Amino acid sequence: MRQPAKIFFDRGIEMYRISPTLMDAFRIFRDEEYKTEQDLQAAIRKEFVPTPKMAAGKAFHKIKDGEEGIVYDGAKATVDGMTFRGVMAGDENLIKEIKIVPTINTNRGMARMPMVADGIWGNTITEYKTTYSYIDVLRYADSMQWRCYLWGFSAEKVIYDIYYLGEDKSGIWSIKDNQRIDFCPYARMEADIKHVIVDLIDYCEPRWMLKYITEEGTNDN
Repeated sequence: MRQPAKIFFDRGIEMYRISPTLMDAFRIFRDEEYKTEQDLQAAIRKEFVPTPKMAAGKAFHKIKDGEEGIVYDGAKATVDGMTFRGVMAGDENLIKEIKIVPTINTNRGMARMPMVADGIWGNTITEYKTTYSYIDVLRYADSMQWRCYLWGFSAEKVIYDIYYLGEDKSGIWSIKDNQRIDFCPYARMEADIKHVIVDLIDYCEPRWMLKYITEEGTNDN
């Protein structure tokens, strides 16, 4: 039987650090095949090339979070040089940007999963999602993020508040559609999370990429 790769630290145990975002990048490559292996390996190495759509999503989140520095002009809101029409701050009752780093035990060792919830109220998590095409509910249903958040936060529900954004000829962004999807825990959820983590470790090991998913090799806080 093949023995798991040993990655020892002063505390004497193996420890990986794998975010739900990276788990989703791997799952999409493995199951849906619309990400290239080059895309996946760049994500593992944390090499990201910013795009205008990524900038729009980041600015949109700032408005929903009600951050400082947003300039309002009637129905318009401008932040980071990007203007949105009809976008308002989210629920002011939400406790925003809550970070945890829970540890999960797999048959390949322990893994920490850094995660930041957009907003929490009671035992419910709200996540703002942006897309630039028609909202595909199944795409979000397959995501590992909500599974990890339910497990890590011991939450009763994760709400994906999804916004389909479009940019007009004048460069102003607006909401073309909005849907909310609720996700709740299920019996095999923890096993499904562990399965993706183990498959990712198994992918990285023969490619000499384990250093990018260990506590020593990662730089996310």
